[in-house]
Amino acid sequence: MNKLKSILIVLIIYISASQFINSQNGGANFCDISEPLCASNEFSYPNTSGAGNAENGPNYGCLLSEPNPAWFYLLIEQSGDVFLQIGQSSVLGGDSDLDVDFIAWGPFTAAEFQAGVCSSLMPGRQVPGSAVEGAPPNTTTSQGCSYTTSDVENFNIIGANAGEYYILLITNFDDLPGFVTVNQISGTGTTDCRILADEFACEGETVTLDATTNFATNYVWYVDDGLGNGNFTVINGVSTATYDVATSNKYKAEAYDVLNNLLETFEYNVLFFQTPVVLPDIQDYVICDNLDENDGIGQFDFSTKDNEILNGLDPNSFSVSYYATIADANAETNQLSSLYINSLPSEVIFARIDNIVSNEVECYDVGSFNILVNLLPEFNLEDEYILCVDTNGTEEIPIYPIIDTGLDIVNYSFEWSLDGNILLFETESNIIAIQGGNYTVEVTNIITGCSNSISTIVTVSSPPTLDASIISYAFIEDNVIQVTATGTGEQEYEYSLDYGLWQESDTFSNVSAGEHIVMARDINGCGINLTTIIVIDYPLYFTPNGDGFHDTWNIIAIDTQPNAKIFIYDRYGKLLKQLRPIGKGWDGTFNGFPLPTNDYWFTVEFIEPKDGTLKIFKSHFTLKR
Repeated sequence: MNKLKSILIVLIIYISASQFINSQNGGANFCDISEPLCASNEFSYPNTSGAGNAENGPNYGCLLSEPNPAWFYLLIEQSGDVFLQIGQSSVLGGDSDLDVDFIAWGPFTAAEFQAGVCSSLMPGRQVPGSAVEGAPPNTTTSQGCSYTTSDVENFNIIGANAGEYYILLITNFDDLPGFVTVNQISGTGTTDCRILADEFACEGETVTLDATTNFATNYVWYVDDGLGNGNFTVINGVSTATYDVATSNKYKAEAYDVLNNLLETFEYNVLFFQTPVVLPDIQDYVICDNLDENDGIGQFDFSTKDNEILNGLDPNSFSVSYYATIADANAETNQLSSLYINSLPSEVIFARIDNIVSNEVECYDVGSFNILVNLLPEFNLEDEYILCVDTNGTEEIPIYPIIDTGLDIVNYSFEWSLDGNILLFETESNIIAIQGGNYTVEVTNIITGCSNSISTIVTVSSPPTLDASIISYAFIEDNVIQVTATGTGEQEYEYSLDYGLWQESDTFSNVSAGEHIVMARDINGCGINLTTIIVIDYPLYFTPNGDGFHDTWNIIAIDTQPNAKIFIYDRYGKLLKQLRPIGKGWDGTFNGFPLPTNDYWFTVEFIEPKDGTLKIFKSHFTLKR
């Protein structure tokens, strides 16, 4: 059995969306002359049409017919799963539009392959799995055969190992001329494109083919005619020992001596890989500061630039890498991480595109673009603003707070929200808060588009509603007043007695007898309120000498209880006087005669302010003359 043929290469440049596609020779009509195939949509292979059915012998598995056979073989370069997609198009580089079917056999070792495998294409050597008509595309499990009406089929090898060979038969059910593309869509395994040729170069370069032979005086050069039958045509006008080529193909040279005797024949498979081109006008990569400090240092994700830089090139065939200098880019050293933090607010980054289908030569291009970090708008708000409600005119701050960014509306736009709800008509640099809640403003620099947002709390507060009560019993030495203040919002207050110093405690001790003014104020400045309270007690002495001071004695602040009863006695218990709560009091006389200096006793029957019970209190005081 003949050794499988090397591929015959013709480069047809088809331009579509700035993409170049190498058109290889089509698959052979017979298994034993199968053509090499590389899984990359950089290469398209002319299909077979008008050629009848495939040869007898192999088991064709799920194929019910095998019209217009095109035989290929492929070699695994890197171990892993290989998920391929086979398409057939009537136009080179076009979308698939022709019904395509296939079957694959393998794996075969290198020794098996070199010995010939066409007689081994039996069910036990088929790649497992067959497609089902109408089922979703299989992109997860093994699939080595398909006979559906689709113009795109999935060929999946699970667990392929480096160095394994596979035989692939592709048929053309529509019997129309076109092109086959086999592209890898996923998987960690890869196919080896080095089987396509023995001379490699990049587009735009020239390969010199050398047929120099001793004693040769004349050379005839040939090029494959591209019809897939192994025939060559003479290249007219070339008789030298060397020949420069710039397109992919199979070439042949014959060396003759002066007597026109054939001395030697040479064959060359030449493959030019597409050289990518980085466009000169890559857009600057501009971001807003996205790290903690607003200092022009940010994190870039270069992977977001890949598609722009590839500009339509297939990412399965071309890769993009990034560098800080052009020297690093050309040397492929010190590659930058795709997540990159700049050192300066503005830098130049160099992007390199590599043709990753080529392992023999480096076909690449380098371009550059600028990266820039714009600063976020900077402004400050107070942590808290106070909104006064239920005011009574005593507020010390504006009732409605103004939340102001301090920025101008010429260079910035503003979006305000309250408790997460956008305030549609609030677009100024400040806002007057008329209700409490969580206010957020997003400020956007009109030129750079960079935004920054800050939130603040507007707290509702009000002057207090006040109530004061005596929590100690009447006629004790330490009179205690407790104040109860209520209001709207935070309800944080300070307290004062008789216009004295303000205090945080709501309790006053050692309060003297009589009427007192109790005040409470909102600590946020939203106002003051006050009330009066009377403390009942009695004087310890009086001096009825007519000087206008302490001339009479009575229970202090008892006038609020007109039904109270007050009796004064001498030390022997003799009743000297009954007093009215609202009267002037006792003047120190008995039956019109002044009584001498001495201690006198009293009883008072009253309602206890603390708990509202009826009580009688007894004690004594001093009359001084």
